Amino acid sequence: MRKSTRRELGKARELCWHFLEQERCYFCGKLLVEEVDLEFGLATAPPIPVEITIHHKDEESNRKKFSAVDQSKANRTLAHRRCHKAYDAKKNQIWKKKGKALAAAA
Repeated sequence: MRKSTRRELGKARELCWHFLEQERCYFCGKLLVEEVDLEFGLATAPPIPVEITIHHKDEESNRKKFSAVDQSKANRTLAHRRCHKAYDAKKNQIWKKKGKALAAAA
């Protein structure tokens, strides 16, 4: 890896650590990343040890892929990937049950 690329990656990681400090998961409320002893300004930050994703609060990101989705910061929040997947699985189960109930009633 070129030195300039390594430095850019280190700086990007450093910025991620900076902005994720004290941020909490939308679903479980736990810290997204644990406290780490990191010297900022050296562009030598380690990789972030957890998978983090963006959750759309209005839940329209998947249904309206080609229309104007609210991409404002107020509509986006961060979450652990595992928490977001668990939420989606529960939500899908509820929709399947509703669909079966509607089909049985018809």
